[in-house]
Amino acid sequence: MKILPALLTLSLSTASFLTAKTESAILIAGQGGVYRTAIDLNSGKLASPELIHEFGSGSWLVWHPNHSVVYSSWRERKSSGVKALRLNADGEVDELDTLILPVSVPAHIAVDNTGRFLSTAHYGSEATTLVALNPDGSFDGLKDIFMHKGNGPHRVQTQSRPHWAGFTPSGESLHVTDLGSDEIWTFAVNRDDPQLKLLHKTGVPAGSGPRHMAFTADQKFAYVSDELSHHVTAFEYDADKATFAVIQHVNAAPEDLDEQTNNVSEILVHPSGDFVYTANRGNDSLAVFKRDTDTGQITLIENEPARGVWPRNFTITADGNWLIAASQKSGTIATFSIDQETGKLTYAQSLINVPQPVRLLLPKQ
Repeated sequence: MKILPALLTLSLSTASFLTAKTESAILIAGQGGVYRTAIDLNSGKLASPELIHEFGSGSWLVWHPNHSVVYSSWRERKSSGVKALRLNADGEVDELDTLILPVSVPAHIAVDNTGRFLSTAHYGSEATTLVALNPDGSFDGLKDIFMHKGNGPHRVQTQSRPHWAGFTPSGESLHVTDLGSDEIWTFAVNRDDPQLKLLHKTGVPAGSGPRHMAFTADQKFAYVSDELSHHVTAFEYDADKATFAVIQHVNAAPEDLDEQTNNVSEILVHPSGDFVYTANRGNDSLAVFKRDTDTGQITLIENEPARGVWPRNFTITADGNWLIAASQKSGTIATFSIDQETGKLTYAQSLINVPQPVRLLLPKQ
């Protein structure tokens, strides 16, 4: 196992990994396994990356809420599912557990705030799962598979394509974006007899292809990146009822582009709540939106070049000062400073290479 010497000073224990002041570790899902780098929080400079756990490709990483355990999707030959990786204080990574799932490789993974359940969304097999977790973060087994049914007008919408899952703060509900059916599916989570029960579905404009979702901190608004139409759909959100009401549908890229030349990917709300960001693959830009905190509506203010090809994922540091973007096809990761007044991005002149990076994970907040 390879460990990057420059990062050994940044302990991966729960205490120090989460409280580093001048730099922050970043885990990366890329071709061949999980990599690690670090960002200097003063300059935005990225350290040279290193492979810390090797396996077949994976598309998502997410923390356990209570342990130094990261869950990764994975695919090797004819098997796929999720792995639980334990990050130790000495920088080593142990494979705590592996769960093979009888559906396609997960596109996305969510863990509820209590650490009792994990859910996976499966773009290729119309499925959303519910997995129980043991107190130590290992897998207690697959408890339910919900099979979606739906389609849309776009050429890839021949079937349902669950692409993102997210538990509500209470863990009593689960939202799933279905790129294939142009809907958000909302489930009740039975925590005593673990299973998913469909509560309702919320539609977006036909052909949108909802990919990922981001909520404001107060849970009053939500934003979905529409992969196929390269729009963002804004919603007013009722947290008590777990329901959505569409308030806006805004283009995230130049209007003369079509779905065959541009696909929207990740979406995040800035920690201040003042801005929303998404990424355009094809146009290879980062879209910056100014957000009206009262109405929830957003206005596109710029498309900043991503300094890479096919920006699939990005993250924002907890202080709100830096956006780090991973471009899959160019195998590059770039850093941008964020103007706290306008939200605009400035390239920080820092670029590193990782094979096909598809997910960046910062320390738990």
